[in-house]
Amino acid sequence: MHRPLLVPTLAALLVAPLGAQAPAQDKDTPRAAARRAVEAWLASEQRDLKLRDQASLALLRAQAEGIAELSSAIAALGDGKDAEDRRVRGLNALFTHFVLGWLEAQRKSGMVYAGQYAPLAPLQPHVGSLFLKLVVDTPDWYRDDHRAQLVPALRDLFPKGPGADALKKLKTIALDTREEPEELRVQLAYALAQWGDRELVQGRLDELAKAAAGKEPQAALEAHFALADLHYNLREYPAAAEHHRRFLRGSEAAQMPPTPSAYYNAACCLSLAGDLEGALAELERCAKGQADPHVDPSVKVERRLFDEDPDLAAVRVRPRFAELVKVAFPPAKAKD
Repeated sequence: MHRPLLVPTLAALLVAPLGAQAPAQDKDTPRAAARRAVEAWLASEQRDLKLRDQASLALLRAQAEGIAELSSAIAALGDGKDAEDRRVRGLNALFTHFVLGWLEAQRKSGMVYAGQYAPLAPLQPHVGSLFLKLVVDTPDWYRDDHRAQLVPALRDLFPKGPGADALKKLKTIALDTREEPEELRVQLAYALAQWGDRELVQGRLDELAKAAAGKEPQAALEAHFALADLHYNLREYPAAAEHHRRFLRGSEAAQMPPTPSAYYNAACCLSLAGDLEGALAELERCAKGQADPHVDPSVKVERRLFDEDPDLAAVRVRPRFAELVKVAFPPAKAKD
């Protein structure tokens, strides 16, 4: 049985009211707005869900400061006997609504990268307990097809694992091929490998390694491509980068030009592995394909990935990167 988010018998009374007057210079900041919205919800009868939604939205808008504000609200709960159970229940409800809204915002962003959910760490251990419960003992109100997204979050929140009991339950789910969806089981296999149990991924790794070393060129290339993707998901970036390189150079040698997205993926892994010059070299090849009008747009990369993808953070500061962006996305020519 999982520990509850906030235990009313242990924590109930706010040491300092969330609605306390903020300093004049702070009254218009996003965090101050979030504080007022949270207090409006907690001080209410908590029947008007618009107040809860407004508080959650204010926290989301405040971004890291919103998470810090919510963390402060939780920390401010003491263990006094004069517990205001209504405020505790209200904070529990707001907490759940906020973190699930935060997850939904990440899903809609289209971005997937290691550390994506680390900003929620100030809300530990409560957020980790909630996510584990939603995966292991999923309530009726939570969508089953959203459980898979919780697993990368658990990987960020529990870098070394969530404990032996939780690991046992998660592996049971990962092994249940009859009842559990494949996407969830695959994500759990990656997570378990990160936490030291590679049983569910090792067989696939061995199978692909054998194919990559085989004498059939096309099968070998496909195996290198699959290994690159698998190692990336395992967050083993040097291995992923090496298999990307073998796939790219092999494809080029076989007169099968790789797509811009294939070069881009390789650049991401090289950047994460610390090979910044190698990453820029692959980005240069990507940029040329991006600018080629004969290349199918469906295999090109969106501009926002160049601008925002955290996987490229290490190379984005290099002057050469800005030049490659200009090649990949040349300004539209003015019409006469």
